[in-house]
Amino acid sequence: MVVEDDPHLRTFYRQVLVINGYTVVAVEDGLDALRYIDTDAPDLVILDIELPRLSGRDVQQELAAHAATRNIPIVVVTGSDTAALDRRAFFCILSKPVTEDRLVAVVENCMKEAQQRVWLVERDRRTATYCPFCNDTSVVRHTTMNAGVSSHVWSCAACDSAWPERRKAS
Repeated sequence: MVVEDDPHLRTFYRQVLVINGYTVVAVEDGLDALRYIDTDAPDLVILDIELPRLSGRDVQQELAAHAATRNIPIVVVTGSDTAALDRRAFFCILSKPVTEDRLVAVVENCMKEAQQRVWLVERDRRTATYCPFCNDTSVVRHTTMNAGVSSHVWSCAACDSAWPERRKAS
């Protein structure tokens, strides 16, 4: 899905992606994007930050707030300074001006990264199935090794909570 208010850029993104084998739906603002996503979730969203009616940040926050859409990779496209963007909220950031090669490369890389993230999340799911803070089911266990000792931390993607794993002493 391409969400871009500039009709020339929207057409450019769509044509480049279609030529490269992607099926593309293009909309001009955040409200239209959310309406479409509500009925048919895309594999990836190319999202302009500065949109009329509903900004790209608002679209990202709305998608992140729901379990059914929070794992849709978002490529944010912006002509402004990217330092103000929360890099954890977006899979990839693409600065304008956008060329054909850069657009295709970013889409391909983000699709690969999204598949890797989903695989890691599914692999790391364990016995805890809900967050004790918000009761959401997007709970993941992260394991780290330090000096041969593994430690586990649970985290919730819905409310950004994290807590250590507690085990009974044997």
